[in-house]
Amino acid sequence: MRYGGGAEVLRDVSFTLYRGHTKIILGASGSGKSTILKLLLGLLKPDAGEIWINGERTDTMTEAQMMKVRVDLGMVFQEGALFDSLSVAE
Repeated sequence: MRYGGGAEVLRDVSFTLYRGHTKIILGASGSGKSTILKLLLGLLKPDAGEIWINGERTDTMTEAQMMKVRVDLGMVFQEGALFDSLSVAE
């Protein structure tokens, strides 16, 4: 996975997640942890390779199709990164 014309972030990554098990992704800043999560959620599309979730190939799905897959997925942003510009009322 590459961002723009920049440095390669991920290469030759492969893993399997099993229902009921926990997977921990550790690495230094900029090593691709958030990129992996964004790829799994369909927020980014891979440059190469395939992503399979619950027996379905998701890297070729439309946004509408991904919404159905995301029902089984969740992500918590560290330090409120998703809504850091909003107040509690908003």
